[in-house]
Amino acid sequence: MQARNFIPLFIRNRLRPLLYGNRQSAPSPIDVVKANTQEAFEYFFAQDEFLAEHYLEADRIALYEIVARRSIELIKASGGLKTVRVCDVGCGTGEMLDILRSSLAADSQFELFGLDFARSAILKAQKLLPTATLKVGDIYDNDLPTDYFDLVLCLETLEHLQTPEAAVRTLSRICRPGGHILITVPNGDKDSWEGHVNFWNVSQFAEFLSSAGPCETDLVQNETTIVTVLSKGEKAIYEPEAIDSSSD
Repeated sequence: MQARNFIPLFIRNRLRPLLYGNRQSAPSPIDVVKANTQEAFEYFFAQDEFLAEHYLEADRIALYEIVARRSIELIKASGGLKTVRVCDVGCGTGEMLDILRSSLAADSQFELFGLDFARSAILKAQKLLPTATLKVGDIYDNDLPTDYFDLVLCLETLEHLQTPEAAVRTLSRICRPGGHILITVPNGDKDSWEGHVNFWNVSQFAEFLSSAGPCETDLVQNETTIVTVLSKGEKAIYEPEAIDSSSD
C-alpha cells in the first residue's frame, strides 16, 4: 500500500483543488505544510520519499540527539524512578522517541507515549515503536493523563500554533509535579520561514514561559534553536499572560 493511501479520501479530495490546481505534478510537501492545518500535515507525513530525504535530515537528527542527551541528564537527576514515563507531544513519525529509547540504559524501565494530530505520522511511528503508546490527538484537547509523565517533550511545535499558551497548559497538565518539560523552538532572531506563526528570540521565549515555573534556556545548533527545560513544581496548570511574540 502506498503511503498516500493512509490519508482519508475526504481529506485528499479537499486538498486536491487547493493544492494541485491545474498542475499535473504533486505539490511540494514543504509548501503544503505552510498552511499549518491538520490536512496539510496529513499530506506532509504521508510523503515517504520526502521525509527520508529532507525531513529526517542531519540537522534534525542532531537536534534529537541533543534533546536525548539532555533528557537522560534530567532522568538521572530525578533519581529513584522505577519506571520513567516520557511523552512526546507533536511526536511526528517517532524518531525522537526512538533515539531516546536507544540512549537509555539497557536495564531501564520506561513507558513511551506520543501524540500527534496527523494519523499518517502516527501510523509510521507505530511501526518504528511497536511497544509505545501512540495516539492521534489534539494538543489542546486530548485524553493524556494528568500529572503523570516524568518528562514531557515538545519539539519544533509551538512555533506553528495560533494559541501556544493553551498548548503549554497541556504540557504542564500532563507533567507530574517534580517532573520536567523540554521544549524546542527556532530562534526567532534567525528564523523567517513562512510556515511559522510565532517568532520568539531567547528573551521573548523566556518571558512567554515565565509563569510556567523555573526554566533553563540554551541556544544550540549555531544559535538557530532554543532549548528550554521547565521544572514543574506544585502549581498544577500553567496560566500565562498573553505575550506579543513579534515584539522586540
